[in-house]
Amino acid sequence: MTILAVDPAYLVDRLTEAAQFLKLSEQSSGFRPIDCPERVAKTLLARSGRWTFPELLGIVESPTLRPDGTVLEEPGYDEATRLYFDPGGTEFPPIAASPTREVALVALGALLDLIRDSLSSRLRRVRSLWLPS
Repeated sequence: MTILAVDPAYLVDRLTEAAQFLKLSEQSSGFRPIDCPERVAKTLLARSGRWTFPELLGIVESPTLRPDGTVLEEPGYDEATRLYFDPGGTEFPPIAASPTREVALVALGALLDLIRDSLSSRLRRVRSLWLPS
């Protein structure tokens, strides 16, 4: 998933799907449905900074720790972090809200194994500087 800038044509399409736009019919005394007017999309884009839409800071593709220590693991928009979690079809195992010390140590060991495998021999020698024993 990628965050892209929205152009007027895309916004016209999305707004047309999201809302019903009507125009007074010249042939009858009623209204007829129309696509969102391009002027509406351009005006909305021009009001950047005054939108009432939730702010999107980024996209994550795996469960992520929030600043308060809880885990963002439900796909979709997360109001607390302003992140969008899209697992891309990957199913992650559930994460305990309060893991035991033993579970945490096993996870730390797995993480250290990954770090150890990816670091150069020079960085391995200074392990004590970045992670206490």
